[in-house]
Amino acid sequence: MADATVADASPAPAPSPPAAPPRTSLRETAALLAVLALAGALHLLRPNREAHLHAAPLAGPVAYAFNADSAPYARLVVTFPRGFDDCEQGRSRRMRPLYPAAGWILYQALRPAAGLIPDRWAAQAAAPAAGANPPEIWRGIDGRDLVRAWAALVLLNVLMAGAALLLLHRAFLALVDRPFALALAALPALHFDVVDFLLVPSTEPLNLLLPAIAVHAMAVTWARGRAGLAGAAALGLGQLGKGLAYPAASWAYEWLRGRGAASPPLRPRAALAALA
Repeated sequence: MADATVADASPAPAPSPPAAPPRTSLRETAALLAVLALAGALHLLRPNREAHLHAAPLAGPVAYAFNADSAPYARLVVTFPRGFDDCEQGRSRRMRPLYPAAGWILYQALRPAAGLIPDRWAAQAAAPAAGANPPEIWRGIDGRDLVRAWAALVLLNVLMAGAALLLLHRAFLALVDRPFALALAALPALHFDVVDFLLVPSTEPLNLLLPAIAVHAMAVTWARGRAGLAGAAALGLGQLGKGLAYPAASWAYEWLRGRGAASPPLRPRAALAALA
């Protein structure tokens, strides 16, 4: 009887921690990158002149379309941070400095490639830019610098879109089987907004990245009953690139956790349904 009493008084075993969320494999990563490459090809094969003011013909029907904001963004990268205060174009973007600042980092990383830019490309980059805006703000800016800044911003777009697809894939893995999760994650890459702006200096890729961070936080982090401080911080930083409403739910969730409020794990499907 004593032995039974001791056994009954023993503490209950601690619940096992939730299993780690599945990760994206190298093959799935390659598939998502291939879909992004397809989006870039569609931009060149079917340039959308309704979304872009300019188009540079390349070969036959292939053309590179870009809008009026592309050159000013490249100029902001070249003149960062002075460009935010030396003209009205720059001052209008001071409240959203993240995109040019991140582009400037990549611009510096591409400095060794400046000598590889052909003279013809440099001349083509400088002429339209100077003619499209007040010429005085373009003085002293070399065409090679503009090409390098342009390439840095396009690379930034690809990195943001790629990160968004990987985050979405991880979130969908918490809901459905791998083949279906891959299809769902790849689908946004073929949206017209991605096709039109993936290869163009523009803040439009943030329209994909910020929702992807929010979806990942809700479907993966919150669904396991964990704090999502990294996601909340990323969403807050993203507001310096584009003002969207996605951080509101994340900040509210973390604020409640910080005050000790009960926050049971969310069901992943319910989390995504609430976001939708």
